[in-house]
Formats: sequence, C-alpha cells, structure tokens
Amino acid sequence: MKILAVNPGSTSTKIAVFEEDRPLFEKNVALTDSQRSAFTAVLDQLDMRCALISRALSDAGFAEDSFDAVVGRGGLLAPMPSGTYLVNAAMKDYLREAPRGDHASNLGAFIAERFAALSNCPAYIVDPVSVDELSDIARVSGAPEIERGSLVQLLGAAAPL
Repeated sequence: MKILAVNPGSTSTKIAVFEEDRPLFEKNVALTDSQRSAFTAVLDQLDMRCALISRALSDAGFAEDSFDAVVGRGGLLAPMPSGTYLVNAAMKDYLREAPRGDHASNLGAFIAERFAALSNCPAYIVDPVSVDELSDIARVSGAPEIERGSLVQLLGAAAPL
C-alpha cells in the first residue's frame, strides 16, 4: 500500500510517501512570503499548494495518481477524539466556515481529497488540531462557570513528517 501524507503549515507543506510503514520520500515544500501574501484566506491557497505538491512528487518520480490512500493533517474542527477520519462533505463544510479559525491545517482535508480523487482512493485526516481527550478533572478551571476546553496540535508533539 502506497500512502501520500500531507501536512500543510503556515510557511510550508510537508509531504511524504510511504510504502506500508517504510518512508520512500519526504520533502518540505517551502512557501515564499509572496506566495503566502497573494491570498486573503488560507483555503484560497489550495490550488497553489496542490501544484507545488504535484511538482515535488513529479520531480521525485512519483505519479500523482499512484496512491492507495492519501492522508492530510486535520484542521480546526469541532472537538473530537484523536484518530483517523474519512474526509466527507460535512467536514469540508465546517472547515470552509472556519468557526474555530482560519488555519493552514484546514487545508489538509482538501489537499488529501484532491490527490485521492486522482488516484481513485480514500482521503483521510489524522488527529485534527481540535483533538479533545481531556479528563473531567482537567476541565476544572477553578470557577464553576468556566470549563476548560482543549485545542492541541498533536502533530507538533510527534516525530517530524
């Protein structure tokens, strides 16, 4: 099984190709200041980022339609448990509305879906920035009317892609 993994960040898009659990290719596709400033909203960068990913894959000898699955970094969704989620219309609608913020990670589902469509394979996100697995006691803030919430970037704590 060949998997394309995509991690969009504010100044770059990290990509990797895996065959089973073995990395075949890794690249940090940097974005210039002018590339980033050309867009008002992060989601407006979708076509540009996909073109840069396509070029990086091609330069490394990978056809953009040769994957069995594509996974993107999860974005600012509603609080949810950690895990792997199939990209769907409700998820994309929520990310477009961006009620929790306009963040580069919101592109993960859209990029994954774009490349998955080329390969006719599933698109997933993993561990969205909105992972919430706080215990009840961790939600206590010291004021009964204020409950702590969670907004954790788990990929930042993991090994680099």
